[in-house]
Amino acid sequence: MLTVEQGFQGPLSPDPARDPMQRLRIVSHPALRLGFLDAQNGRPLDHDNIIKRIMAETPPTALKRLGWDRELFSQKDVEKSQYRYEEGRLLVIKYGLRCKGWNHPDYPPAAVRKFALNRPDQEPL
Repeated sequence: MLTVEQGFQGPLSPDPARDPMQRLRIVSHPALRLGFLDAQNGRPLDHDNIIKRIMAETPPTALKRLGWDRELFSQKDVEKSQYRYEEGRLLVIKYGLRCKGWNHPDYPPAAVRKFALNRPDQEPL
């Protein structure tokens, strides 16, 4: 796991997702997708404008299905999105996950779903 010195801020809550269904919800977050694709394509860390990127790079229909069809976001939404973005990058950097594409923004590719579902319960995502 990356340390704070290496740019990883750690979990936003003391209770990381250990349940497989919670993990599936996490990997469906639009920021996680952007982080994953950025890391897979060799792009540098860029989460300062994550809400703008989510809104610009996710089709409106997917935003609506994910509950992101609103205009106002709290600081907590921004922080959570930045964290999810970093988690997406870690799936590539730390765990070596890859995919040909992430065609449906609200439906993670098989490798990502399999990873989320098959983590031991004592290991958070």
